[in-house]
Amino acid sequence: MLGLSTIIAFGVHIRHRLDAAAILTNLDVYFPPSKEYVMRWLIGFIDAEGNFQVFIDRNYLRVMFRIRLHIDDILVLKLIMAYLHVGQVTIDGNSAVYTISNVDQLMAVLIPLIKKYGLVTTKLDDFNIFVSMVEHLVNSGTSRLDEATMAVVVELIKSINRGRTSYTIIDPSLITDEWLIGFIEGEGTFGIKNLMPYFSIGQHARSAVVLDRIKLVLSSLPNTFNFTQDSEPPVVTTTTNSRTNVISLSVQNIDSLYDYVIGFFLKNPFLSRKGYDFKLWLIVLYLYKWGYAYLPEGRALILKISLHINDGRYSTNPNAGPAPTTDEINAVLALEVLVERTEGINQLEFSKALARTFTRTVYIRDNGVLLNTTPYTSYGDAHQSIGLPRNSRAIGRNIDTGKKFKNRYTFSSRMDDNST
Repeated sequence: MLGLSTIIAFGVHIRHRLDAAAILTNLDVYFPPSKEYVMRWLIGFIDAEGNFQVFIDRNYLRVMFRIRLHIDDILVLKLIMAYLHVGQVTIDGNSAVYTISNVDQLMAVLIPLIKKYGLVTTKLDDFNIFVSMVEHLVNSGTSRLDEATMAVVVELIKSINRGRTSYTIIDPSLITDEWLIGFIEGEGTFGIKNLMPYFSIGQHARSAVVLDRIKLVLSSLPNTFNFTQDSEPPVVTTTTNSRTNVISLSVQNIDSLYDYVIGFFLKNPFLSRKGYDFKLWLIVLYLYKWGYAYLPEGRALILKISLHINDGRYSTNPNAGPAPTTDEINAVLALEVLVERTEGINQLEFSKALARTFTRTVYIRDNGVLLNTTPYTSYGDAHQSIGLPRNSRAIGRNIDTGKKFKNRYTFSSRMDDNST
């Protein structure tokens, strides 16, 4: 977990410098405070990543509980196995898989655990069918199916997991802090888009009632680090992907993320490598809150972090970026920000004040070829040079990100930019 000195540094009434060494210590896994925390966390993680499998092997009924993750996340599966004292962890290509297939272990450990704390998503319906199949195996004393039972099982299998068309109304009051952390470890994202940090949670529309409850939880978080006066509670936006029918909740406001949201995550430890993403994302949020993100060096650091977290941290990703070092982070934090952040100024006002201190320097490359060795000194002039309206937002959104605009132009604030 983050050290006390680091938590204090986020807080609050006076400005503190971030201790990068403390943030980057023990990046891989947080260690939990109690078994009870782990069990409640695990239910949320199962709601996100667990899979209840029922299938027929020739004329035999088989049941299996499984969690499949990327092989780099094997430690959290070993942690789960260590706490439950049942099951096994195996490697399958680039995946690590935690499996419980022993009927006695399912009846004695997993099923009572889930019944005690309660699943919250529509995965509850899959669990109920799974339990009925496990109980059948126990009561019948055999896994061999007769013709009549076979027909019933086949129909039940059709209705489990993705085959389900009707759902039990769940009790959203079962959502606890621990459950939410576990669920976020599976379905949450500490993301960076156009070099801006955001937090989001996605889930299929069939669990919309769960997302509504999560939205209420996020919107009602207390102001933990109340540096900014009149900082607004998180505004949680909702979007739906019409193709996948996945609903996403997101929070993007810097002050809301800083003053309200991160306090929740600092209080409730992560158990998986999602904590790694959170810590590096936390540094990006800090850079914005205190103005370092508006410096070329700050943007370069954020770009490096954005290429390294989430999918970028996986060892199997051929495009994975290197991790930032403590020295690189501290070098940015040692730079001078020309506008002092005060309690009475919000992020929008702060960014505008910072912008007035900068000389707008823009270099444009067309498929990697520098257009002009003399930089443009305004976004308007730079936009106009490539046929865009002067008030376009293309450069503001893409400068120093390394992303191609119109699949050809990249924008940078330094001539020696190597992000392309």
